[in-house]
Order: sequence, then C-alpha cells, then structure tokens
Amino acid sequence: MTSSETLAARAARLHARSEQLRETTARRRQALERARDHLAAVEGTASSDDGLVTATVDTDGVLTRLELSPKVRGSTPHALAHVITGVVRRAAADARNRKRAVYESLRAEGAVSKVPEMPSPDVGGPLTLSSTTPVHPTTVPARSPRPDRRPPRISNSDHDDGPPSSWLLRAT
Repeated sequence: MTSSETLAARAARLHARSEQLRETTARRRQALERARDHLAAVEGTASSDDGLVTATVDTDGVLTRLELSPKVRGSTPHALAHVITGVVRRAAADARNRKRAVYESLRAEGAVSKVPEMPSPDVGGPLTLSSTTPVHPTTVPARSPRPDRRPPRISNSDHDDGPPSSWLLRAT
C-alpha cells in the first residue's frame, strides 16, 4: 500500500467518522428539542384517596387547577387544608416523575449523561376527608385571642403626665 493509498483510506475513515458524529449530533439535538417541548407541557395530577379533592400542577409544581367535590362541605377547615396540601404535593410528585421520565429517555438516547437531581417530597400517608368528623354548619371553633399588636408606648420624660406623643411626630 502506497502512502497516497494510506492517506486516502485514512481520509475516508475520517470522513465516515465525521458523518457519523454529524448524524449523532443532529439526533441528539432533535431529542433535546422534543424533550424541551415535553418538559414545558408536563402536568401532574393527583386526587385524595376518597376522590373528594383533585389538584393539577404545571411543570414547576405550581397549582393550576383545584377541584373540590360538594361533599367537602361540613369538613373542618383544618382537615380540608391538610388534604388539599397533601394532594398538591402528590400532584407535584407526579409532575416530577414525568419530568424524570423525559430525562431518562434523553439519557437512553445519549443526549445527556445523567438525570438531574429531583428530590421527591414526602407525600405522607392516606389523604381522605371521609374519615374526618363533619362539623355542624352552625358550630364555629373557638378562636384563640390575638396578641396585642399595638406599638409599644414610648415614654417622653418631659410629658409623662400628659397624653403620649405620636411616634409619627418628631419629639421636641
């Protein structure tokens, strides 16, 4: 084999390799574009175990829809808040799992080397309103007294026996 044949063979191998890399790069770019579109459209949905509360979140875990059954009437506000919060967390976990699946497909195609960290929230135990004791509509839970939120009285030693001076006015 002459040196020109060796150079021609090497050039052919390099050309074939560059074509292979070009095709691989194009395939990965297309996969990334598809993934970007899929990630933007991800939604997560979850319902309470009794089906009375359903929540949907967007790709960032932001609540986009909350559905409450008419049967939630009579539930305590605390119980309803607990179930809604848990259902929203479950919906966010669902969205996170869907995003993870998109990244896993990218990793399988070689477009990314690893899946980004996406911690899973603690979604807790069973979420149901049917096991809570309904509150009669006329029953109102007692409220704890509010702390005094008035600003502290500032003593003005020159005028202690008169009315307090306003904190808005400059003391003279």
